Amino acid sequence: MATDTTRRPPFDIWHLLCVHAVAEYGSIQAAARNLAVKQSSISRFLQKLEQRIGVELFLRSPSGTTPTPAGVEFIKAAHDILNRVAHMRDIAQRAGRGEHGTLTIGLQNCIAPGRVLELLRSFRSDYPDIELLFSEGSRASLLNDLDLCVTDLAIVTDASPVNSASGFTLWSEQVIAALPVSHPLAHEAKLCWHDLRNDIFLIGRDNAGEEFKNLLLRKLRRQGSAPNLQYHDIGSVRILALVAEGMGIGLLTDAWIRIRSGLALKNIRFMDISDGNSPSHLDYMAVWRIDNASPVLKKLIDHFHAEHARV
Repeated sequence: MATDTTRRPPFDIWHLLCVHAVAEYGSIQAAARNLAVKQSSISRFLQKLEQRIGVELFLRSPSGTTPTPAGVEFIKAAHDILNRVAHMRDIAQRAGRGEHGTLTIGLQNCIAPGRVLELLRSFRSDYPDIELLFSEGSRASLLNDLDLCVTDLAIVTDASPVNSASGFTLWSEQVIAALPVSHPLAHEAKLCWHDLRNDIFLIGRDNAGEEFKNLLLRKLRRQGSAPNLQYHDIGSVRILALVAEGMGIGLLTDAWIRIRSGLALKNIRFMDISDGNSPSHLDYMAVWRIDNASPVLKKLIDHFHAEHARV
């Protein structure tokens, strides 16, 4: 025997449309005309519906139709259901166009606060029905989440090569050296990586520190030396307090320098580091799976491309 969840309902959406039209236009004839069907069809559908639910919905007369008390309640419920059906159709259409849905975005935790939200401000305004969910982690964990389809898109430092993924650079941040004012190079006009090969680099125990460690290994190994790294269980921004005490050199990006607060910086000199003829920088990339066909993700990628073109 069929259960309540599998038994066919006593009416369908077309029946509800017929009832709604008869109530709205006041007669079966007018309802048939507005629905572009035969009057006999409306009469037949209405009669079958009343038989199935066991109550009379309308009183018929030569002058038209009048809802019964049961019909009034049925019409109210039918109106609500039809509105919900229209809403379902609208949601499906907007989802198909990439205007409705959910996106999960992974952010590498060395990204300066507010940077990504600034990029997304106009996107959130243009597509208020797209829900953005954020997670934070290391570059490796975010790329793993992307590979497992836990996230739709990750924003990380240089992510190439990544299997089964595509991406492009969203922005670059200049690498800044924080030197104690007492450092011999603190007042030089230009600073290069090889100038710092004998210094102590103070590295925080966070993802930014990990990025700067990797950067130092790449840059100084090209100079034929290994960096002298000293690790501390503090965030990379707080490393500046140690720099101010003359304990070594810190690395930050210009984005973090702009948002620094609450630190005594009077004994620190911030200097650009040249990488050949141009300043050193970290690239931040948007990365996503090639096989992710989400229309919502495509909207976001198109938005990032447009933002990048405006810069």
